Amino acid sequence: MTDEQQVRDALDSLIPDPPPTREWGAESRGIARRTRRRRVVTVGAAGVVMTLAVPLARSLATSDDHARSVDVTTQGTGPAACRQLDGRQGLGRSADSRVVDGATAARWLRGTGDQETASQVSGSRAVTVCVMDRDLRWSVAVARSGRPATVVHRGDYRSLVEVMTALDTLAQGGATTTAAPFRCPTPGAALDHGVASYLPSGATGALLCYDTSYLYSPRRILDSTELDQVLLAIDRAPVSYVAPNVACGGVAGFRSYSLVFRYPSGTRTVSMEECRGLALGVYTRNASVDLDQRVERLLLARGALFREPPTCPAPARDAPRGTGDLRHLVAARYCPPGTSGRPLTSAELSRLQRWGSSLEPASTGPDGSCRPPTAGWPQLALTDAWGNSFTMTVECRGRLFPATRMPDGSGHLTYPLGDQHVVQHLLRQLAQG
Repeated sequence: MTDEQQVRDALDSLIPDPPPTREWGAESRGIARRTRRRRVVTVGAAGVVMTLAVPLARSLATSDDHARSVDVTTQGTGPAACRQLDGRQGLGRSADSRVVDGATAARWLRGTGDQETASQVSGSRAVTVCVMDRDLRWSVAVARSGRPATVVHRGDYRSLVEVMTALDTLAQGGATTTAAPFRCPTPGAALDHGVASYLPSGATGALLCYDTSYLYSPRRILDSTELDQVLLAIDRAPVSYVAPNVACGGVAGFRSYSLVFRYPSGTRTVSMEECRGLALGVYTRNASVDLDQRVERLLLARGALFREPPTCPAPARDAPRGTGDLRHLVAARYCPPGTSGRPLTSAELSRLQRWGSSLEPASTGPDGSCRPPTAGWPQLALTDAWGNSFTMTVECRGRLFPATRMPDGSGHLTYPLGDQHVVQHLLRQLAQG
């Protein structure tokens, strides 16, 4: 390859494509416009610098290599290798890592214009890519066991995302399934670093698992030909790198959940995480956040809906009994103490469903003591779309609050936080007959 061609490749690498942020609306359009402006400016300058580029590239070759070499020879691969770079030459601490084969690393490096490092790693069996963070100043280094590491990128977070997204798009990862059991994962469980960045077709079942204790996770398994539609929606979502130590300000009403897929050869789990997106092991895909609602709709379409409200509980039992899905109620009965109660009308049930769909990851309740009347508190006997029969207790006289049991199996009581105006207006209406 001629020096002139190398310079052309280097200049071309300085003209990045817009990052994969198509779901960010106006912000992504603004990013795309700014990127296009940078492309015009960069290409316009190319003709001016071309006559100076070849001698400049020749003069910088040796000194640039020396500046990028890290004064440590790493041993091993993965996170352990990256930790050996902590504190060296202003790199900060290891934040993330990838292990790829030499051919993948070389292809990625050539895409960034780093032809020399690409040629050095191309024949390697394993190359560790280390994301280093020093007070949110980011560097990327490549390391091979028994050799000095090389810094291949320094920049802000936006440029880090572009560099690592390019790598994750090429590096599809390892195993397509794992030996993990087909059940809901423990919230906060460690990521499986050895899985592929995609899901294979041919799943035979799926579980929807909410990570928060206030939402009910359907115990029904999705087992249908429509399951491939969900898998395809995940695999078509673009890869988008997110550093694990970067947080956001939170998203109102966000639901964190996992989907566990069953295969003849094992299982796979993906998780929708706030501030990140859909996590497939260490990889992230910019998928729609409402995959859980899509799975719920498929489950509901396949199952029978129970429309009869349960009978009122015994007068002596004020504490809520049973658990269920407040987002998918199909029947309800209002039960004042000592009566057989009355079913809610369609309009009243719609209000209760509206409140259930507004639930947020928090709990509220009456301030101070709330003394029960002699006859006991009124209750709501409920039935959900999954066939669960359970109750809520309506507490206090001034401001009415529905108390229920956590659907996470703990048995703890809670006052679910949702649209309080809707539920309190409904409860007052029910109390007035």
